[in-house]
Amino acid sequence: MRADYFQRYADRFTDGFKRLWDSGAVFTQARYPYASNKTAQAHALMVSGWSPSTSGIVGDRVARTDAGSMVAAGASATAKVVGTGAAGGGSPEQLRVSTVGDALKAAHPSSMVLAASWKRYWRSSMPASIRMRRAGWTRRAAAS
Repeated sequence: MRADYFQRYADRFTDGFKRLWDSGAVFTQARYPYASNKTAQAHALMVSGWSPSTSGIVGDRVARTDAGSMVAAGASATAKVVGTGAAGGGSPEQLRVSTVGDALKAAHPSSMVLAASWKRYWRSSMPASIRMRRAGWTRRAAAS
C-alpha cells in the first residue's frame, strides 16, 4: 500500500492498519532492490524477505529446469487440486527460501498457516503458504 493511503484513509482504519500506523514501522520511500516488479516475485519477496535472485521466483513465469521450458510461477506437475485429486494444482515447491509461514510453524508447530486467493498459484496465496508440502489449490466447479 502506498504510504499516503494511511493518512488519506485513516478514518476508515480501526484495527490492523491503524495499529500498524500507530506502532509499526512505516517506510514512506521503500524501494524494491531489483529492476522488474512482477506480481509473483513481489509476493514471494513480501512473505520471505528475499529478492528474486535468491528466492527463485524471478517473474510470473519461471524456468522449469527439468524440461527446459517456462511455466507459471507456482505451477506443479505433481500437485493435485485439493478435494478432487485432479492434476493442475499449485505448489510453493519452486520457492527456494523459507517464508513467514515456515517461521511460524517452526516456532509454534501446532499453529495453522492458511492463505486464500481468487487468483491461481503464486499470484497471491501460494507464497503466503509454507514450503513444507502443506499447500494446496482448490477450484470451484464450472457452472453447468
